[in-house]
Amino acid sequence: MHPVSGRVLPAFFIIAAIASSTMAADHRSTPPGTALLADRHVSVAGAVAPAPRQQERTALLKRGEAALALGKTDDAAQAFERAALILHASDAEMGLVRTTMQAGEYRRALVFAAHTAGAHLDEPEGAALYAWLLHLGGQRAIAARLLAETDAPVTRNPVVEATRRQLRAALPIASSQLMAPPTRFAPYASAPNLPATARVVGSGVLIDQGTRALVPMSAVPRSARVWLRNGVGITTRATVERYNAAEGVAILRLASPLSRNTELAIAPKDPFPGSVAYTAEYSPSGNANPAWPVMHVGFSGATMGNGVQRHLGFDLPPGPRGGPVFDAAGRFIGIAIRGSGSQDQLVTASRLQQGAGTRLGRVNPAPPSPSMAIDQVYESALQLTVQVIVSAK
Repeated sequence: MHPVSGRVLPAFFIIAAIASSTMAADHRSTPPGTALLADRHVSVAGAVAPAPRQQERTALLKRGEAALALGKTDDAAQAFERAALILHASDAEMGLVRTTMQAGEYRRALVFAAHTAGAHLDEPEGAALYAWLLHLGGQRAIAARLLAETDAPVTRNPVVEATRRQLRAALPIASSQLMAPPTRFAPYASAPNLPATARVVGSGVLIDQGTRALVPMSAVPRSARVWLRNGVGITTRATVERYNAAEGVAILRLASPLSRNTELAIAPKDPFPGSVAYTAEYSPSGNANPAWPVMHVGFSGATMGNGVQRHLGFDLPPGPRGGPVFDAAGRFIGIAIRGSGSQDQLVTASRLQQGAGTRLGRVNPAPPSPSMAIDQVYESALQLTVQVIVSAK
């Protein structure tokens, strides 16, 4: 164990730092802030910058937050980097973590968050953000251990306590306390203010190069106005193009594309019962706040008695469902929908292709690896999985 600022750095953070360095080495490009964050801090933790420099730093943090709220991730990164050069503190680094998330780079965000959590033990909000990201990415046991290994003074931190409460809930939602910078546990939304009656009612998945989406039919009644928003905050209006009552899904046409470069890679066969699978979804809420999706890890369910429908197979809390389901190689195998009783169902990709055809995506028969890293699966789901937001007309 290594002493940091008079306290003990848990072994967990040492392991996380090594893993993060390994992940970073696997990427070809270096996003804004990586080199600066690692090599060029001119102040040390606990130091205080001179007053004029501190004023400059405060202005840079405000500039970075304003740019991030507008979706200008490059400008935000530059401002947070410059603030980090003036003083090595967690607020600027958390800004870089959130900027990287809003750019859709979950794996990079984990690298930055691991550094922030381990290097700033006296500022535990960074550890809370890191735990939140791990939990959302399906690594719940590691997230719980991270929070459990913090020192006693951290337990009195309101952000950490709010994080613990939410991560113990069946479906975590970033409360008002977790939506305020610098510890904002959500992206910023790109759309203007939605109606006061708008609320998140479920999840969906983008298809057809981000120009259409599949959502549960029950989530989009004909009398409602509908918006879709992905995990990086991009929001657009959507209209029902077609209902597929046999499968319980609807195809929505988007007013403007979400992530044109995102295409579903479809598994060539339906999943074998008991095989590893992932599903991502959003927690329903009484408002239309943006959020990052939650990913669950489980096993594909068996065919039902009629030989056509499939059990989802996941042990999930009650919810409206609608999120995509992926196999171990990160390929799309279907959409999760709410079934009768307590059994959620998987509408397989093969059944969805009968209605959507080639718009669904491309079949990927031979992935580079039989399994994809869990953080890579989540990074893909971050932009493919959408919030379904409705309001009465």
